[in-house]
Amino acid sequence: MYGLDAAKYPANMGKAWSDDQILQLLQGVRKKKSMEEIAEEHKRTVGGIKSRLRQLATEYHTEGRSMEQIVKFTGLTAEEITDAVERRRLGQLLRERRVKEKAAVKEPQSYRQSRITSFTEAEPTMKDLMGILKDIQQKLTTILERDT
Repeated sequence: MYGLDAAKYPANMGKAWSDDQILQLLQGVRKKKSMEEIAEEHKRTVGGIKSRLRQLATEYHTEGRSMEQIVKFTGLTAEEITDAVERRRLGQLLRERRVKEKAAVKEPQSYRQSRITSFTEAEPTMKDLMGILKDIQQKLTTILERDT
């Protein structure tokens, strides 16, 4: 909440949830309290309460709990739970894609690397070795120019 007037927002907004707070949240849902009541008790926003319940629902789903159980524990509808699970799955796929893209950017396959791959199949030719040496020479030249 850096830069925001703290007096305008609930005291626990943006703070981590303790295990006791999660237990109290689930007890409030079980007692069929409204989201507004639960938010007020926890000094958080209604959006924060719903967000935490959606996160819990995805964790329960990952654990293999039934939709019926998750609905009962979180007070969310089956549609809200399905949406939360799907969003989490898509988020994981995007993170995995970014990791792969970063790895590909960090390690582009150079001429030398592509030639080395072919060495595993057959002995390198003089042309292959000259290509590798040329690649090394270009990289050394670039490094020397950058350092001077």
